[in-house]
Amino acid sequence: MGRRTVPAVLFGATVVVEIAAVVLSWRLEPEYDTILYGVFGLTTVGAGAVIAWRRPENPIGWLFCGFGLLNAIASDLFQGWGLRAAAESWPGGPLAEWIASSSWLVSGYGWALTFALFPTGRLPGPRWRVLPWVGALGLVLGTAGWALSPDRGRDFSSGRNPWAAESLPTGLLLAVGVPLLLGSLMAAVLSLAVRFRRSSGLERQQLKWFVLAASVAGVVLPATFVLWYVTPVAGVGAALVLSALPLAAGAAILRYRLYDIDLFISRTVAYATLTVSLAAAYGVLIVALGILFGRGSGWATAAATVVCAILRLQLSEVEASRARIVAAGHAERRRIERDLHDGAQQRLVSIGLALRHAQHQLGPSPEAVGATLDRAVAEVSMAIGELRELARGLPPTQLDAGLRPAVDDLARRAPLPVSVDVPGERFDPGVEAAAYFLCCEGLTNAVKHANASSVGLTIRCRQQRLLVSVTDDGVGGADAGKGTGLTGLADRIAALGGTFRLDSVPGQGTTLSAELPCGS
Repeated sequence: MGRRTVPAVLFGATVVVEIAAVVLSWRLEPEYDTILYGVFGLTTVGAGAVIAWRRPENPIGWLFCGFGLLNAIASDLFQGWGLRAAAESWPGGPLAEWIASSSWLVSGYGWALTFALFPTGRLPGPRWRVLPWVGALGLVLGTAGWALSPDRGRDFSSGRNPWAAESLPTGLLLAVGVPLLLGSLMAAVLSLAVRFRRSSGLERQQLKWFVLAASVAGVVLPATFVLWYVTPVAGVGAALVLSALPLAAGAAILRYRLYDIDLFISRTVAYATLTVSLAAAYGVLIVALGILFGRGSGWATAAATVVCAILRLQLSEVEASRARIVAAGHAERRRIERDLHDGAQQRLVSIGLALRHAQHQLGPSPEAVGATLDRAVAEVSMAIGELRELARGLPPTQLDAGLRPAVDDLARRAPLPVSVDVPGERFDPGVEAAAYFLCCEGLTNAVKHANASSVGLTIRCRQQRLLVSVTDDGVGGADAGKGTGLTGLADRIAALGGTFRLDSVPGQGTTLSAELPCGS
């Protein structure tokens, strides 16, 4: 069984376990509790399976699969068996209740490891190596103290723990183990802050997604721990928050819509601030006008409402102003792109002159030729750096006239026959750029590696999805994992909310395909 098959098997096993757990628990506990914890298990293992399939070298995916499936079995399935056994006198009820009630610490350790390893799958540095060991020690001591404690009678239908060990200092085990585990969890959260402070670029965007979800969990989970035996709302809150964490981790590691987090945070803060401000303004106006017109006066309420309505109109103007700012930002990006193109072009001209000079020096002075070529290579390196900076997030100028003219021009410049089937309509600039780069990458690979005799470029928009495919009749056998070009292209497409696929059977050609949201 290959590494890409294992995640699917683990997720399938989790589906079977959670279905069985729901059937066993149904109507023996609140239905929302049964469903929400089933969703949490499927979310954790599902996110882990996708990460493990797409990024098998990152241990976080396998970690999610492992402790998610263990939690589904030990907590959900055994809890369901324990409830059903107590209701219908099935065998093994007390053992199932004992396993279910003692399994929650495993998830805590799993999340401590996740926080410490996110997003690269490696610890932030050598000094953090002790963290997993401290957490593991806390897990062992805490689980033993919890599972053998005589005070856990409320977790059993009989009202007592049949495996309680009166002679063991279970209170001491809990007093040592739980703080060690919680301390490792807090240290792992601190490691996220350390990573964030040191990070930049892509890693910082990944951390923003996960830190946002972890911050919400950091507020909600301690409250649910305190209120666990007080109100059922605590269990619901814990399940919802825990379900959001693997989704945020998966989106960040797979680089799905990474840069939407800035917009999400800014809008959340802006609208929260606006709501609080309007509520405060309304309250202050009601009090002030009530003093002027008398308490309970209709005039006071009406005047306060009119003022708040005027403030909402001002908000609309702010939104329009923001749209104009965004448009100006796009115009500025185009200007920067032209400047970069001019700079790179001039540097390449300089390289050409240097190489021409080296050609004239080949005869009498080979040492001078070597020095000149060294300078030329240095110029080439600088030019490549500039062009890479240009490619980072800026659409190519070929797309100024639209996707169809850009692809037509690409086909005309190819050294082999290329058929083009592309609509003439315009799409979002980011989507057009991703589609164009897919065509470029597929055509380049067909020419350089596939020994193809023809290529087909096809783009269609169906049901608000832009379907892009590049097909060649070459030797096939391409592997996305062996080249940075296809990996970067897949990341670009995933960041836009799309999907990427490579089909390349040896001897049967290669097809690169993508689906992108086109909104038309």
